[in-house]
Amino acid sequence: MEGSISRVAGAILAVWVIVPMAFLTRYYACGASQAAVCTVFVLAVHHWFIYLQAALTCLAGLAAWLCVIHVGRIAPRRERWVGAGFFVGVVCGIAAFLPRPFDDSMRQRAQDLGAAFDWGAYSWVTRHTRPQDLFVTELPETSLNPASLAVMAAGRRSVALPETYSNPYVEWQSRNRLNLQYLAAAQSPAGGASAALCHLLGDTPGANAYVILPNEETVASTALRRDSVGEANTIYRVTAAACVPRENAAAKL
Repeated sequence: MEGSISRVAGAILAVWVIVPMAFLTRYYACGASQAAVCTVFVLAVHHWFIYLQAALTCLAGLAAWLCVIHVGRIAPRRERWVGAGFFVGVVCGIAAFLPRPFDDSMRQRAQDLGAAFDWGAYSWVTRHTRPQDLFVTELPETSLNPASLAVMAAGRRSVALPETYSNPYVEWQSRNRLNLQYLAAAQSPAGGASAALCHLLGDTPGANAYVILPNEETVASTALRRDSVGEANTIYRVTAAACVPRENAAAKL
């Protein structure tokens, strides 16, 4: 029927809205709970916001379309001012959403992320590494590390990603602990450090492993070779020396 939606379309829109809302409700209700209902089909919460925003956009468009049809039915064609008034109302409604502080803060956050992005590291990684190569980067708790963002943007593998961007089906804490061990090994001259970096190479058979650290941080391991120095970060490649026993390495000197 003209001016209405089909039952199928209505059902699709209803499910589209209800499912994200149900998972968002579960997320905030569960908190840190480990109850069974809180651990079934876990997905990073921002995904549900994205799905819900897309559904609400469709609903807004549908509402506008139905309003246009309704106005066309009740207003004679000669009364063009009704259509003009409706148009002005729509424009005013859109304008009312523009000065929202939340939108301004999110827009500023996006601009800040763009300004902090390490374009040099991203360019080097895309041109000199392969998709199967593995990276280790710092993961600050309170901010996104430009190095980890560069690796993600380049489509390369990481030992651990920022938790928000990690695969929800892969246990993050253990990956982060492993990442921290590799970072500590890169900054330690001890023999055990080389063993850890050798283990990192073992995770990348037939590929290379890299560690990205800020320029100001000291790298003590002799198993790392500096491949690129950017404005903010240095990219080190893990060499086969990491897997040479210390006594053998000493004998070769």
